Amino acid sequence: MTRTIIDSQDLERAITSLDRASEADDDARQAAERLRHVLHRATGPQLLTTREAADTLGVRSVNTIKHWVRTGYLRGVQRKERLLIPLQEIERIQQDDQVRMLRTAAQLEDEIAELGLDRPLTQEELDALSHARPGQLPWTEQRTARSTA
Repeated sequence: MTRTIIDSQDLERAITSLDRASEADDDARQAAERLRHVLHRATGPQLLTTREAADTLGVRSVNTIKHWVRTGYLRGVQRKERLLIPLQEIERIQQDDQVRMLRTAAQLEDEIAELGLDRPLTQEELDALSHARPGQLPWTEQRTARSTA
Protein backbone atom coordinates (compact mmCIF):
# COMPACT_ATOMS: atom_id res chain seq x y z
CA MET A 1 0.00 0.00 0.00
CA THR A 2 1.37 3.41 -0.88
CA ARG A 3 0.44 6.59 0.90
CA THR A 4 0.31 10.01 -0.60
CA ILE A 5 0.44 13.08 1.57
CA ILE A 6 -2.09 15.60 0.32
CA ASP A 7 -1.87 19.25 1.23
CA SER A 8 -5.10 20.17 3.01
CA GLN A 9 -4.86 23.75 1.70
CA ASP A 10 -4.88 22.42 -1.88
CA LEU A 11 -7.99 20.40 -1.04
CA GLU A 12 -9.65 23.47 0.46
CA ARG A 13 -8.92 25.47 -2.72
CA ALA A 14 -10.40 22.66 -4.82
CA ILE A 15 -13.51 22.60 -2.65
CA THR A 16 -13.85 26.40 -2.94
CA SER A 17 -13.63 26.12 -6.73
CA LEU A 18 -16.28 23.42 -6.71
CA ASP A 19 -18.45 25.58 -4.46
CA ARG A 20 -18.32 28.39 -6.99
CA ALA A 21 -19.20 25.98 -9.79
CA SER A 22 -21.93 24.35 -7.69
CA GLU A 23 -24.08 27.48 -7.70
CA ALA A 24 -25.46 26.31 -11.03
CA ASP A 25 -24.61 22.60 -10.93
CA ASP A 26 -25.99 20.03 -8.47
CA ASP A 27 -23.27 17.47 -9.39
CA ALA A 28 -20.53 19.96 -8.49
CA ARG A 29 -22.28 20.73 -5.19
CA GLN A 30 -22.44 17.02 -4.32
CA ALA A 31 -18.76 16.58 -5.28
CA ALA A 32 -17.82 19.50 -3.00
CA GLU A 33 -19.76 17.90 -0.13
CA ARG A 34 -18.02 14.55 -0.68
CA LEU A 35 -14.62 16.27 -0.70
CA ARG A 36 -15.49 18.10 2.54
CA HIS A 37 -16.41 14.78 4.12
CA VAL A 38 -13.15 13.13 2.99
CA LEU A 39 -11.11 16.12 4.15
CA HIS A 40 -12.81 16.07 7.54
CA ARG A 41 -12.03 12.34 7.98
CA ALA A 42 -8.46 12.76 6.73
CA THR A 43 -7.58 15.60 9.09
CA GLY A 44 -8.08 13.48 12.21
CA PRO A 45 -5.02 12.04 13.93
CA GLN A 46 -3.65 9.33 11.66
CA LEU A 47 -1.14 6.80 12.90
CA LEU A 48 1.08 4.75 10.61
CA THR A 49 2.86 1.51 11.37
CA THR A 50 6.64 1.63 11.21
CA ARG A 51 6.47 -0.18 7.83
CA GLU A 52 3.97 2.37 6.47
CA ALA A 53 6.12 5.22 7.82
CA ALA A 54 9.24 3.77 6.20
CA ASP A 55 7.43 3.27 2.88
CA THR A 56 5.96 6.78 2.95
CA LEU A 57 9.38 8.32 3.63
CA GLY A 58 11.17 6.07 1.12
CA VAL A 59 13.31 4.54 3.86
CA ARG A 60 14.07 0.84 3.48
CA SER A 61 14.27 -0.32 7.06
CA VAL A 62 11.66 -0.13 9.81
CA ASN A 63 14.64 -0.28 12.17
CA THR A 64 15.66 3.18 10.93
CA ILE A 65 12.21 4.47 11.91
CA LYS A 66 12.50 2.79 15.33
CA HIS A 67 16.00 4.25 15.80
CA TRP A 68 14.70 7.73 14.98
CA VAL A 69 11.96 7.33 17.60
CA ARG A 70 14.48 6.14 20.23
CA THR A 71 16.76 9.11 19.53
CA GLY A 72 13.91 11.65 19.48
CA TYR A 73 14.30 12.59 15.82
CA LEU A 74 10.80 11.24 15.19
CA ARG A 75 7.91 11.08 17.66
CA GLY A 76 6.16 7.74 18.01
CA VAL A 77 3.14 6.52 19.92
CA GLN A 78 3.11 3.19 21.73
CA ARG A 79 -0.19 1.30 21.35
CA LYS A 80 0.04 -1.93 23.32
CA GLU A 81 3.08 -3.61 21.72
CA ARG A 82 3.04 -1.61 18.49
CA LEU A 83 4.97 1.52 17.71
CA LEU A 84 2.91 3.90 15.58
CA ILE A 85 4.00 7.12 13.94
CA PRO A 86 1.67 10.13 13.61
CA LEU A 87 1.28 11.24 10.00
CA GLN A 88 2.14 14.80 11.08
CA GLU A 89 5.60 13.56 12.11
CA ILE A 90 6.14 12.04 8.66
CA GLU A 91 5.11 15.32 7.05
CA ARG A 92 7.46 17.22 9.39
CA ILE A 93 10.61 15.29 8.40
CA GLN A 94 9.73 14.28 4.83
CA GLN A 95 11.97 16.92 3.23
CA ASP A 96 14.63 16.91 5.94
CA ASP A 97 18.24 16.44 4.75
CA GLN A 98 18.70 13.20 6.68
CA VAL A 99 15.63 11.60 5.07
CA ARG A 100 16.56 12.87 1.60
CA MET A 101 20.08 11.40 1.96
CA LEU A 102 18.66 8.01 2.92
CA ARG A 103 16.31 8.06 -0.08
CA THR A 104 19.22 8.99 -2.35
CA ALA A 105 21.40 6.24 -0.92
CA ALA A 106 18.60 3.70 -1.45
CA GLN A 107 18.22 4.85 -5.06
CA LEU A 108 21.97 4.52 -5.63
CA GLU A 109 21.93 1.03 -4.15
CA ASP A 110 19.04 0.08 -6.46
CA GLU A 111 20.82 1.49 -9.50
CA ILE A 112 24.02 -0.37 -8.62
CA ALA A 113 22.06 -3.60 -8.16
CA GLU A 114 20.38 -3.10 -11.53
CA LEU A 115 23.75 -2.58 -13.18
CA GLY A 116 25.05 -5.85 -11.78
CA LEU A 117 28.33 -4.20 -10.83
CA ASP A 118 31.16 -6.70 -11.30
CA ARG A 119 33.66 -4.77 -9.22
CA PRO A 120 33.68 -3.75 -5.59
CA LEU A 121 32.66 -0.19 -4.76
CA THR A 122 35.41 2.40 -4.73
CA GLN A 123 36.38 4.10 -1.49
CA GLU A 124 34.65 7.26 -2.70
CA GLU A 125 31.42 5.32 -3.32
CA LEU A 126 31.67 3.63 0.08
CA ASP A 127 32.22 7.00 1.75
CA ALA A 128 29.15 8.46 -0.01
CA LEU A 129 27.03 5.52 1.18
CA SER A 130 28.51 5.71 4.69
CA HIS A 131 27.67 9.39 4.95
CA ALA A 132 24.02 8.75 4.08
CA ARG A 133 23.45 5.73 6.34
CA PRO A 134 23.03 5.78 10.14
CA GLY A 135 24.86 3.37 12.39
CA GLN A 136 27.85 1.09 11.90
CA LEU A 137 28.19 -0.23 8.38
CA PRO A 138 29.34 -3.78 7.60
CA TRP A 139 32.28 -2.76 5.45
CA THR A 140 33.63 -0.40 8.14
CA GLU A 141 33.51 -3.19 10.73
CA GLN A 142 35.55 -5.45 8.41
CA ARG A 143 38.05 -2.73 7.64
CA THR A 144 38.41 -1.95 11.37
CA ALA A 145 38.89 -5.65 12.21
CA ARG A 146 41.55 -6.00 9.47
CA SER A 147 43.40 -2.84 10.49
CA THR A 148 43.62 -3.94 14.14
CA ALA A 149 44.84 -7.46 13.27
